[in-house]
Amino acid sequence: MGSGKSYWGRRVADALKFDFIDLDDYLETKANQTISNIFKEKGESYFRKLESKCLVEISELSNVVVALGGGTPCNEVNLETIKKTGFSFFINPSVQTIVSRLKAETAHRPLLHNKTAEELTDFINEKRKERMEYYLQSDYTIDNDNVIETVLNIL
Repeated sequence: MGSGKSYWGRRVADALKFDFIDLDDYLETKANQTISNIFKEKGESYFRKLESKCLVEISELSNVVVALGGGTPCNEVNLETIKKTGFSFFINPSVQTIVSRLKAETAHRPLLHNKTAEELTDFINEKRKERMEYYLQSDYTIDNDNVIETVLNIL
């Protein structure tokens, strides 16, 4: 969340002349409701099941760049789907960068709902700690702002 997955994913897709899919947008279209409403009405467990189903559907496509949700690779089934589908990239900005990007969005993101800057920093640190073992299983980690250049050099 806030790493730039959608922003950079669109640009990489354009550079490769591929289609771009944001998994969250795809999921909302399939469910015909927002992620916030899914969380509110049916809970995170239901959301994660739907997310996994959508990931499998997308994994069958070719010539596509996909921006996954931050929690998508954090279970073994999804991780296996990601690994067998194509290349995966972990965009790894600093916590400060993520917090500065997300400060204005806390009302719109269910996991960040109305958090203060300090609470947001703590939350991001905790999520990174919980999820890092999964993120580090990506094929590539990008620790800089040269995302397009890095991806194109790899591919």
